[in-house]
Amino acid sequence: MDSPVCVYDGDCKFCTNWVNRWKQTTGDTLEYAPYQKAASQFPMIPQKEFAHALKLIEPDGKILSGARA
Repeated sequence: MDSPVCVYDGDCKFCTNWVNRWKQTTGDTLEYAPYQKAASQFPMIPQKEFAHALKLIEPDGKILSGARA
């Protein structure tokens, strides 16, 4: 993974609206993926954690959750 990945709930309209806004600001500096498609790439994070809060996964493996992300 070369850039941080923001993993969000793709079924949540609030989440997807914010992600669409953030994409305009961050450009190519972040990748965005709904957890419904990306969870299998991050087996160290339980599925229920993805449903609970947005995750920012940095290239060094650091994981930030919710508002900290």
